[in-house]
Amino acid sequence: MLDGWLRNALKSSGLNQTELAQRLTKQLGRQIDRSAVSKMATGKRAIAGDEMLAIAEITSIRAPEPEDGVIQVELPGDGLPILGAIQAGAWLDTAMIDPASEPETMQVQPDKRFPRAAQYVLWVRGDSMDLDWPEGSYVTCVDFAASGLALKEGQTVHVERRQAEGQLVEITLKMVKVQGGKLWLVPRSSNLKWKPIPLDGRNGESEVVVRGVVTGGWRISTV
Repeated sequence: MLDGWLRNALKSSGLNQTELAQRLTKQLGRQIDRSAVSKMATGKRAIAGDEMLAIAEITSIRAPEPEDGVIQVELPGDGLPILGAIQAGAWLDTAMIDPASEPETMQVQPDKRFPRAAQYVLWVRGDSMDLDWPEGSYVTCVDFAASGLALKEGQTVHVERRQAEGQLVEITLKMVKVQGGKLWLVPRSSNLKWKPIPLDGRNGESEVVVRGVVTGGWRISTV
């Protein structure tokens, strides 16, 4: 996880959070205060790609590297909004989600295959897809409805499940699998508690909607 890497970088370099915030502000040319560094170090705030590289340079602690077969985001870039964390099993009250708030931006290039579709970044939490995207990873996504893509086996997708007439929402990643002539959303997890979800619009009391297709990202190594 990036928060653990940051805590180790601070400890190894002898810098405190205020000193790191000051040096990041100077190096990146934008204001980063101590509270932002504190949130990064406790996992309450995502660390943008350019911030990660700057921290690695300042502290001389090597940044996590993408593993073979995983797409590395390009830096710097035009920037994509970070829409928040994605975590299976965490049901959120939609009344507590503020759609008007301004999202943070990660400096990554949008996928040029989708010039007219919204693209965004999600921060992976939990272990429901840890065989592909361990906790702390980032994924870049394209809006499914606007992408022109059809669902097919092997895609990883951003899924929302809604309960209680839409008042509760679960945001998760799953892989598309075809079985018995039907589409299923399956976990890729070391934790056997996560089960496949049928993609038939509803799953028991939940409404299931595919919101985005994963186009790449930055995988955090667990080794």
